[in-house]
Amino acid sequence: MRVTHVALDDFRSYRHAVVEFAPGTTVLVGSNGQGKTNLVEAIAYLSAFSSHRVSAESALVRLPLSEDEAAPGGAVVRVKLVTTGEREHVIELEIVRGKANRAKLNRTQVRPRDVLGMVKTVVFSPEDLGIVRGDPSVRRTFIDDLLIQMNPMMAQVKNDYDKVARQRAALMKQAQSQLRRGKTPDLSTLQIWDDTFAVLSVRLSRARRALIAELREPASSAYAQVADSPRTLDIDYVSSLDQTLVRLSQPAVETEGVSTLLNTDETPGFSAENQQTEHRLANDDDEEEDCT
Repeated sequence: MRVTHVALDDFRSYRHAVVEFAPGTTVLVGSNGQGKTNLVEAIAYLSAFSSHRVSAESALVRLPLSEDEAAPGGAVVRVKLVTTGEREHVIELEIVRGKANRAKLNRTQVRPRDVLGMVKTVVFSPEDLGIVRGDPSVRRTFIDDLLIQMNPMMAQVKNDYDKVARQRAALMKQAQSQLRRGKTPDLSTLQIWDDTFAVLSVRLSRARRALIAELREPASSAYAQVADSPRTLDIDYVSSLDQTLVRLSQPAVETEGVSTLLNTDETPGFSAENQQTEHRLANDDDEEEDCT
């Protein structure tokens, strides 16, 4: 796959831009603030429909330059691809402010998920330090974006998971508010949300675990090639849910284990030994993650 052309409308700093890429390596050179990273971000956004810089899509839509200018309703990213067999495809994604994205493939209206995964990118940026140093959510986003590139069907699983998680959290928040006011909360739908949440959690957790297992050997080999050190690198998926299940398997601490699961607020940490350094990409099904 090779990107030959990129056209942007109202994306970030660009009102309108068209860029053609020749075969081979392309280097973007320019002063700070000219939009080099914005161009890279636009191409990478098509890979997983997420930005490596911001979480809110509204930030991708250009801001008006003056008070007299109306704010754009959205941004458009178009790319022309050359795939295996020298077949050309034109992919267009419209990022609509406050609404669902719209997509076209070869000028035909399609569902956004139909073009997901057609553009494959690897972004290497300063923000990647957050994978090691940042919050657990940074690692989850990194893993999920890669999952979606490898298997676009996971995008629907992730979207469903996020929706159910929000609905479930809203129900629990409402219940807590009612309890504080001395009222009896209505939790009649909680079991439904719990069951759905559990099914989606298992699917997402298994996919993440399988991905980390697949990355283990190439990650270790890559580290050995660039690191002049006797240390080795290992990555692993460590779910705090696994640890909770171990605690719950001990009857004496079962009640305490449930309480810990509901109230956990752990933060990740890293440890290094003389002969081995282990960076554990962990996840506890989007609550918190343990890294050892």
